[in-house]
Amino acid sequence: MSDRMVRRILHEDLNFYPYKMVMVQAKYDQDTVNRKTVCEVLLNALDNDKLNHVLMTDEANFHHCGNVNSQNCHYWATENPWDIHQNSLHSKKVTVWCGVASFRVISPYFFVDEAGRAVTVNSAHYTEMLCTFLEPGLQRLGVETQILWFQQDRATAHTVRTAMRVLNKMFPARLSHKEGILNGLQDCPISTPATSSSGDISRARCTKRNQGQRWT
Repeated sequence: MSDRMVRRILHEDLNFYPYKMVMVQAKYDQDTVNRKTVCEVLLNALDNDKLNHVLMTDEANFHHCGNVNSQNCHYWATENPWDIHQNSLHSKKVTVWCGVASFRVISPYFFVDEAGRAVTVNSAHYTEMLCTFLEPGLQRLGVETQILWFQQDRATAHTVRTAMRVLNKMFPARLSHKEGILNGLQDCPISTPATSSSGDISRARCTKRNQGQRWT
């Protein structure tokens, strides 16, 4: 049976519609103030080309257990299921770091040990990545880190003293995170192309797709 026939049966005979899972973020009252401040700073930066010197970074987890990829998975039902997709608490995974800037994409960096086994991104592993991968990589590219802004999210491993000492040396007064110069940039959806899951994901919701339209 062809894919086209299956879709026709689901839609025309059973009156089913495809629902896509969408990840959403938890937002707090202070986020509105932070976002306004970030927008004002970015608008001012447009005049002197600072936006071309922003390195936006994040990590993503890739699971071995076949967790649902929300971009490729749809639920067929007569009405929105408003369901929750549950994942294993400690499924096998590997964490990959990526950096995006106007001059190029800097990636990938896999957080693994000497035997190639995945490790947790703690302060020691994050600092090691900064010192052995990011800093020499930027030097090879001839990037002037003294004029480069560095964006990262709120993860504890990113803001401990050991990591901050390295970052402050690499990007003096040019950090964006919960204790940095541009607090709020890490939560702005338009400012984190490195991944679409930056921030605190609170829940998943389904949206309905039909003839190119989308309803909540």
